[in-house]
Amino acid sequence: MKNLNLVLCLTLLSFSSLIINGQNSQLSSLNELDGFAGISEQKDVTDIYPGKRSMSRIVVLSFTQPPAPVINHKTEISLPKACNIDLDTLVKVEGITEYSIEWRKKSGNEFQPIDSKAQVLKDTVFYLLVTYQNKCSYSGSISFKVSTTDILNPEFRGIKKIYPNPADSKIIIELEEFNTGVKLIMVNELGSIVKELTFNANDNQPLVEIDVSNQLPGTYYISIISRHGSFCQKVIIVK
Repeated sequence: MKNLNLVLCLTLLSFSSLIINGQNSQLSSLNELDGFAGISEQKDVTDIYPGKRSMSRIVVLSFTQPPAPVINHKTEISLPKACNIDLDTLVKVEGITEYSIEWRKKSGNEFQPIDSKAQVLKDTVFYLLVTYQNKCSYSGSISFKVSTTDILNPEFRGIKKIYPNPADSKIIIELEEFNTGVKLIMVNELGSIVKELTFNANDNQPLVEIDVSNQLPGTYYISIISRHGSFCQKVIIVK
């Protein structure tokens, strides 16, 4: 932790401005500095100019500068078409414990907020904003490229394999690590959800069977989302 001091000279009739978090903030009261800094010293002084007299206040603000957080994420990810992913699991924040992550996408010249659970049907860029407790922030982006790869995140913890592929009546998911609240989303090539479920794995049932007997032949994408991240695999259904 580092302590910083800033000296301001403010007239008593009209408060000055201060740049806070990159924005010029007009001060109407020193109380507006709560949360940013503590007032360690202040005193009133009289300035006398030729034919003029004014009152000013010297204020010393004491800032506490926390250690800089470290934000890690990939800037580009290749994945199969129609994958569902949890964007929050792609970002690792170190050095702080209290923060929030917001995701946005660009529409024209404007940014629109999106949910962290997103589906990728085409090449796209998602923008992230990490806001810390001291109101500072980090901004970045991740570019997603739809490719011919069959699997997203093959080193994903929790899934041994998905088989058979191609499948006709059922698909079996063999689990490696047992989690609670694992979410499965199965979509067709258009991105429409055909099956969605949440299951709790346990040591007595390391296999999860998905009934696909009523699905039309074609290409589908199975996404699995857990606290470890997101996994996606292309599967073929034949009859």
